[in-house]
Amino acid sequence: MFGHDHYVPILKGKGGEFAALGWLTSSVAEALTPLVEFVEPPFDYKAQANTKTLDKHLSDDAGRLIAGWTGGGRVFLDTIWIDSDALADGKHHLEYLFDECRGKIAAVPVGGLTRGQEHEAAIAAIHGEDEVGAVLRLDAEDLEELGVPLETAVDAWLEVVGITAAECDLVVDLGALPPGARGTMRLFARTMLPALPRVGEWRTLTIASSAFPDSLTNLATDTEHFVARDDFLLWQSVIGAALPRLPSLGDYAITDPTILRGPMRAGAAAIRYTLDDLWMIVKRQSLSATPGYGQFNDASAILAARSEFMGAEHCKGCEFIASCGAGGPRGNQTTWRTVGTCHHLTKTTQQLASLGGTAVPSAPPPATP
Repeated sequence: MFGHDHYVPILKGKGGEFAALGWLTSSVAEALTPLVEFVEPPFDYKAQANTKTLDKHLSDDAGRLIAGWTGGGRVFLDTIWIDSDALADGKHHLEYLFDECRGKIAAVPVGGLTRGQEHEAAIAAIHGEDEVGAVLRLDAEDLEELGVPLETAVDAWLEVVGITAAECDLVVDLGALPPGARGTMRLFARTMLPALPRVGEWRTLTIASSAFPDSLTNLATDTEHFVARDDFLLWQSVIGAALPRLPSLGDYAITDPTILRGPMRAGAAAIRYTLDDLWMIVKRQSLSATPGYGQFNDASAILAARSEFMGAEHCKGCEFIASCGAGGPRGNQTTWRTVGTCHHLTKTTQQLASLGGTAVPSAPPPATP
């Protein structure tokens, strides 16, 4: 059980995000429960084939998650980006993933109302062996059936997977918030939550959304941009209302809900830095232009000199920014996803802790080089 001052970040199962979990202090890790979305195996567009089998891919990613998530509690595992009935080494891929994680981390499977019988059977099998319950993730389309149709569908799902609402964590995922309708979405969230089926019975209740831009391409280079954290502001609006139950916060950290398809291309050097109600995006030129990744040194120096920078002691991500700005290692795009994600998770857990008057400590001061 956790309350509304807990944090459920939805993270893509990629190298930068896995590494970010390993960068967190134990106090920050204990204040959040990540929902990790495992993705499809890497695809070679030239050869038009996956570079790994699904079982090898899941085994490798499970290992990276286990290596990083050493100081935390439960973690929600979702395979939403993988075909719901796909097999890995002859069994349902979700069962295979839990075989890889069992006894190493406290994992809970994530399901949805439209993922099919095979997926539901896999969750039932995992709960039958581990007795961990499950996570039910509702999306915007599910909420269109709010009322009796949704309650009927939810009850049927609980019966099939063999759990009660008290054994289930409910995540209401509103997805990407339309920029022109974010005020309307806040009002919808406040009126929708009391109408959820069994609202008082769920093991935990989380409302998630995303306000991070789906692309930074249209942002001008060689400048700093500020984007409103409307997902955080929506949650603040919800918990300020008179509701039968206050939800915890879910967001997509420093990315949007989608998965990019197609070959990877070098983008611009950009640092995504979380503030109280805003993200600051320090954007430079394309990484394919001179001086390439050296632009991260320049961008870090700019950020470290600004009043918004929280100091090298704030977290390991901020420590890296300070070092890079002083001419230290610059890393690559995966490194910078780790840097920004670590800072975002630390900053957000500190904001939520302040609601209850319990401060989440920052990282210890960085070691002197």
